[in-house]
This record gives sequence, structure tokens and C-alpha cells, in this order.
Amino acid sequence: MNTTTGVVTFVPVSTFTGTATSIKYVIADSTGQKAAATITPTVVAPPTGPSAEPESKTVLPGNTVSFTTVTGAGGLGSGTGLVTSGANATCLFNTGTTTCAGTTTDGFGNTYSTVTVTGGTYQLNLASGVVTFTAAANVTPGQKTPITYRITDANGLKATSTLTPVVPPPPTASPDSSQGVKNTDQTLMLLNNDTPGSSIHSPFVTTSIKLCDPTTNPPETICTRTSVTVAGQGTYVVNANGTVTFTPVTDYVSVDYQSATGLVVSVPITPVRYSVLDTLGQKATSTLTPKVVPPPAPITAVDTGTAEQGSVVELSPWTNDSPGVNPGGEGKPDPQLVPTSIRLCRPTDAAPACTQTSLTTVDGEYVVDTSTGKVTFTHVEGFEGTVAEPVTYIIANNWTGFSGTGISTNVLIPTIIFTAQAAPAEPAPAPEAEIVSEVPSTTTTTTTTTTTVPEIVPEDSAVLPETGVDNDLELFLLSVLLWLGVFFGIPSKPKSSPRR
Repeated sequence: MNTTTGVVTFVPVSTFTGTATSIKYVIADSTGQKAAATITPTVVAPPTGPSAEPESKTVLPGNTVSFTTVTGAGGLGSGTGLVTSGANATCLFNTGTTTCAGTTTDGFGNTYSTVTVTGGTYQLNLASGVVTFTAAANVTPGQKTPITYRITDANGLKATSTLTPVVPPPPTASPDSSQGVKNTDQTLMLLNNDTPGSSIHSPFVTTSIKLCDPTTNPPETICTRTSVTVAGQGTYVVNANGTVTFTPVTDYVSVDYQSATGLVVSVPITPVRYSVLDTLGQKATSTLTPKVVPPPAPITAVDTGTAEQGSVVELSPWTNDSPGVNPGGEGKPDPQLVPTSIRLCRPTDAAPACTQTSLTTVDGEYVVDTSTGKVTFTHVEGFEGTVAEPVTYIIANNWTGFSGTGISTNVLIPTIIFTAQAAPAEPAPAPEAEIVSEVPSTTTTTTTTTTTVPEIVPEDSAVLPETGVDNDLELFLLSVLLWLGVFFGIPSKPKSSPRR
């Protein structure tokens, strides 16, 4: 209390709200008369201020991206009566400061706030609360300088947060190869060795894969085809799972080789260009170069397998492969597959130069049992469906003739299926209570049969007595007993003894 002014000040503790304990005060006048009363202060909680959320958006060089509205319905900022005009209106801070940037009004009456940073320009439309970022055409990949925005509610309370544009790096593609014996299809994996700009912000779109025709004049540089045929060599077809199947023309071989009759010179295969887009429309291109070898390289096929979620897929690639055809002319026995030669190809390997016995992809881990050739696939937690990145494998036979050990490639495509947990079995119904009816005792001798029969209740009598047995069943049992009495000549009702 200020004794000079008589003002009493109450300072609550920082966490207190509500009605404080009253205190008594006394006041006296100039004649010495006194009066007393109480002071009871009440502390109310301060109003809840607004909240502001951060956001990141992806943008390509030379493009513009809009962030979620800051002050509109469903916006990043929330609060009571957010101010959209005047000194407390939503604003962008100048970079590195807590000072709001200035505003300008266009000829249509729209008011904007603009801030330029390295790599682009932010602009806030005060009426809509939407902030846009326009990236410079030569902007480098990566996270750009965030902008801080500020909002103010009707009570003058403020909140700030940031908006961050991200420029993803462009995707890259690498050459793909495979190897197979003549007259046999080959499957090439395109995307395993390609890199999206961002696996989170801009993954590849499998359905965007297109081929260029290398035989046009000039060769195509913009790929638009899903099937391409190169005369004298074979046909390439894009599959729905992102692989490409190459079917060579009959007896075509793309490499020179030594046969029993001498050197055979072949026509080299023509690489085929392909392109793929990411989700932002960025393009990557590279080439496909299958190698077609002479017999007796193994004849291989795509390997698939299925397991339930939480289990491993076990693949035995050699079971649908064959060892190859003996070219003859050397007097050697037919080749045999060597399952233990199976190895996996890394994305950076140029097939068939592959040596891996284990390999990890985004889908899970592949492991080769080198003693049997079996490959197991263990999926990552929560994975379901067909793998996004099938893996290429190689397999050899034991041929040692002129063309050397035969090696071919193909792919492994496991699938994980989700099995819903079975509903718990319903408990077995409790056994029904067994109804036991005692058959009236019967005593038989050589001369007479005596049967004791209960008295039958007349039809027009009252309700049957409660016995714990269904009344219909009781009527049935009584009818049976009545029939027994008639059959054996027993009266339905015992004769009453004469009264004495």
C-alpha cells in the first residue's frame, strides 16, 4: 500500500488465476472515527495468443510456388480476429530483421508485400494471406533462404513462423545392360541405377518411361514411344512395372565369338535411349544396351515369389532357367546349370559383371545362400505389394568350350501380401441342459404286470404344473404313458378305494 496516496497494489504470483484471499483494511477520518472493509482482487488468465505454423514447398527453377494461406480459412496462422489491414496486418519480415517489409498497392487495389532473397522473390497478398515464391531461372538446388511471417490477433498478440522453398536437384540416369543367349527375351531394369532429385519430394514416375527410336534420321532426342524395333536386332517394349523386355530377332548375336569352325563376327547392338520423369516433371535420360551371346549361355526367365507380410520370400532362380544348348562341333557334353554361381547386381554394376551375395534396396534385403543358390528377400517393416526395385541376378553354366563359361542375367520380383488377422473364434455354445425323464417303474412276473401311471390332467384343466420341462414335451411323455397303459390293459386312472 502506498501510504501517501492510499493506493493498494496486488501483485499475483506468475501462475495464479482466480479470486485471491480477501484482506481487511481500516480507514479513519479527521475526527478519529474508523470504518473497515475488505479488498478481494480477482486475477483472470490472459487471452490465448495466435499460433503460426511453418511450411516447406518444392519449386523448380524459374517457377512459382504458393504456400498455404497464412490468415485465411484452414491457414497456417490461427487466432481470434487476425488483423489483415493497418499497422498490425500480417507481414513479411525483411531478411535477418524483425521489421515488416513495406507494402505496395497495384492498380486494382490489391496490396502486396515483397521481399527479395538470393535465388528468388517472396510476395504476400494481404487480402488473401497467400505467400508465393518465384525461383530464379538459374537458382541452384537446395533449401533457399526462409522468410519469416508475422500475424496479429484482435488483442494485439502476435506470432511468427517461417516459409521455406526447396529446389530439388535434377534426377540422373545411368546406362543399363543385360546379357542373354540368342533367341531368348531379356529383361532390363531401368530405374535401379537411376537417381531421383529427391526420393521424398520428387520420386520417379514409373509410367513416364519412354523410348527413343535410334533408327530415325536424325535419331530422336525426345522419347515418346513404349515400343521400339531395331531392324535386324530386336524389339524393346516398356512394361508396366518399369522394366523393359528386349526380344532379339531369330539367331541374332551381338558379340564376336569363337566357334568350333572359327571366329564369328557379329553386328554390334545399337543402344536405345530412354527417358523418365519425376513427379515434378524433371527428366532424366540414358541408354539400354542388351548383349546377345551365342549358345550355350543359360536360358533364363523372370523369377517371382510371394510371401505374407512378416515372412521372407524364398526364390530358387535356377528352377525356371535351363543350362543352354550345346552348340556342337566340339564333342563336349551338354552344359549344366551351376546354381551356386548366382550373384546379385548392384545398381552400379554393368551386367553380367556382378559379384554381390547380398543387396539392400528401398524394399528390403536380398541374400544369396552360396551353398545352394537360393535367394531370400526380407522386406522392410510395413512393406506391402510388389517391389519397386526388382534386382538383377546372374547365373552361369559349366561350359568350357570355345565360347567360354556361359553367363546370363534376369530379374527377381518378389511380392509381399497383407493377410488380415483372422477374427477370434467365437466361443463354442454351452451344451444344452440334458433333460432326464424317469420312466415309470415296471415290475413283471409270470402271472401279472403292474405299472404305476401318473394321473393325466384333463384338457380343460388349469395350466400344466411347472416341472422344469417344456409343457409340450410333458404332454408327449404323458401320452406315451397312456398308450402303455392301454396296451397292457391298465386303466388310465387308478380305482379309488371305497370309502369306509
